[in-house]
Amino acid sequence: MFEVYYTQEMEPRKALEDIKKGMGFEPSLAIFFVAGKMEKPELLRLNCNSISVPVEGIITPNGVWSRGVLALVTDADASVRVFEGNAKDVVGMMERSRIGSFNLLIYPLFFVKDLLTFLRLRISFMRVNNIEEASEIFERVIYPMNTILRPFRNSEKIALAMNIFPLETGIGLPKIFFNGKTIGRSVICVSFKEKLECEFRDSFPERGKNFEETVEILSQELVNVKKVKVIKKALAIKEIDKKSVKDFLREYKIFMKRNLDEDLLQQKFFAASPYMICFISKETYGSCSLGTFDYELKFYPSLFDTDVFFDDAIFAGEFIHGGVRKLFEVVKKADFAIFDQNFMLMFEERVNELIEEINGYGIFTSYPSFSGEVEKRLMSEVENGICVNTTQTMVFLNFK
Repeated sequence: MFEVYYTQEMEPRKALEDIKKGMGFEPSLAIFFVAGKMEKPELLRLNCNSISVPVEGIITPNGVWSRGVLALVTDADASVRVFEGNAKDVVGMMERSRIGSFNLLIYPLFFVKDLLTFLRLRISFMRVNNIEEASEIFERVIYPMNTILRPFRNSEKIALAMNIFPLETGIGLPKIFFNGKTIGRSVICVSFKEKLECEFRDSFPERGKNFEETVEILSQELVNVKKVKVIKKALAIKEIDKKSVKDFLREYKIFMKRNLDEDLLQQKFFAASPYMICFISKETYGSCSLGTFDYELKFYPSLFDTDVFFDDAIFAGEFIHGGVRKLFEVVKKADFAIFDQNFMLMFEERVNELIEEINGYGIFTSYPSFSGEVEKRLMSEVENGICVNTTQTMVFLNFK
């Protein structure tokens, strides 16, 4: 049994009181999705495995909210494990562990523990002169979205990943808690014994059957499209068309950011950009985008492993032809929906129109990704059985 409860209370104990009033059973698992600033979200705990995770917005049958707590509770047979370490270590541990029929992954996509860790990374980064070493440094703070899903694809198990990257973030963020303790740089894996009905979609047209077709499809979807050549390795990007990312953006008169150190230290890094590189997969001819910022960086970080993509890519501005109605064409009714947080930025108050389309509950968060079978040639399927993108993705869950 699964039940969902929403409260606008932002004091943890009062929020718990509200949630408990409606509960009709003793849960084995509780996941608290917190929108807005809450003091001590670690106090959101029931007498069961309890997870607290920040999100950008909450969907209920009565509205879309930017503050409050949405609790998903269940008495289903589910185990919870926390895997700590860099991506290679975590992937190795997951490969050796027992994987359920359906798996929910919750983790910080990008995470720097504290100021001391940041300073050490900064010093290491200043000394780096080759792209391989730069990628290794980025691996200390990034869990590549596609890499994390490979153990589940390889074992033919379904996995839904919440790659938590708040719109406003910095050192020590995001704060994700398991049973009252912060997980830091770790991956929570909730493994359900039984399969859940889960469907992943994106709002792009279907991908092409070759590189040129996908480029043409994306050129019709996006704006100010330019073909580019990218020098990259794993999680590091050195150049776009023989220029640093900053210099390339300056060529287009793009000015957005000033000082990365200050933004991270003040927890004011805004994790969204309308300008992106769209990489095209060597394996499926699908595409995954990476937002670009004009920070002064010798090497630019990627949130996914770029080795599975061509060096030829396109640079573009994000745009959805058809607006919010185009989104509604791919939305389906669900007990619980997870939407990419970029939809909130694109459509603002019009996201309220999603309520009738879903007829259930949901959240806005960063870049939901998926491993499993999909019915269509989704643009976001960038490896066979792995769907990843940093924009316009969504997942629909039904519990009955």
